Amino acid sequence: MLTVLFGAGASYDSDPLKPAPGGDSYRPPLAKELFDRRFASVASRYRQIAAIANDIRRKVDYGENIEAVLANLEQTASEYPVVKSQLMAVRYYLRDLIDESATDWAKQCFGETTYADLVNRLNKWSHGSRKKVNYITFNYDVLLEEALINLGQRFDELEDYIKPPAVGSPNVIRPHGCVRWSQIMKSAFSLSAAPSPDEIISHAGDLTPTDDFTIGQPDRQLFDSQGGRRIAVPAIAIPVDNKSAFICPERHVNTLREILEGTRVLLIIGWRGTDAQFSEELRSRIQPNTDLFACNGSVVESAETIRAVGLSQAQMRPPTDMTFGELSQSKYLQDILQMPSLST
Repeated sequence: MLTVLFGAGASYDSDPLKPAPGGDSYRPPLAKELFDRRFASVASRYRQIAAIANDIRRKVDYGENIEAVLANLEQTASEYPVVKSQLMAVRYYLRDLIDESATDWAKQCFGETTYADLVNRLNKWSHGSRKKVNYITFNYDVLLEEALINLGQRFDELEDYIKPPAVGSPNVIRPHGCVRWSQIMKSAFSLSAAPSPDEIISHAGDLTPTDDFTIGQPDRQLFDSQGGRRIAVPAIAIPVDNKSAFICPERHVNTLREILEGTRVLLIIGWRGTDAQFSEELRSRIQPNTDLFACNGSVVESAETIRAVGLSQAQMRPPTDMTFGELSQSKYLQDILQMPSLST
């Protein structure tokens, strides 16, 4: 099967008429831009962000990766419990920021995103060849889902992501969660009947994550079968180095592993290969001689991703300087679809 892996660079460059880089105010942010001052109005909804925003911006401006900055913040939580509330506020902030920016971006291009162009071509190839295409995305936005909905796929339930109703429809795996998902948490503290985000954030240290996820907005209180209090929070993974857990249902993780083991061609678009946990899954499950392609907008960045994932067993194909916007109708993609590994 063909597996396509999307990173933040894909959404950043997802309008074919506005190629990156560009100063468009609606453009979905890259990881390093998540705390830009232009998003301060969104951050101001959560008072805990104000305490950390300037420090995060300074460190990123000095050249530190945002993942490393947030990882260092996370490591201080045991010594400074307030950090747990700050990180929960980051979940809410990222949910709002990504959802709103991606929605505005899609409106600007009337839904005619590069995602829509690419998945239509791959869907047509899949139906004609009877070969499977699967998608893995590290983006929190739903631009990919919207593109697939154009082709008749539905995402009304979490099972629709891994057991699509139509034969030939792709699985969609989201290891880091989604702006439209919620994660159920157990609470050791008595919250109000309809807790506000501020109340949930304030008691973040009393919350324990579960493997229960739902589609829909959080900020509501639930009860388990024993009457224990549970609440729903944004199912968003804080972007840190060396993540220890995926933010998606375990059954999705199991499907992810099956997909990786069955992949014969892996196409990476706009992903830097910096997620240590996922890279380890890749190294342990990708089969020998799998063809690996990277399309990150420049030969240097594409080559860096190929180096970062460290798939010594894969067939590393020459890195390209092609952007996402240039990919879908290119000979480069045509050559990928004609790889001998996809013809067996």
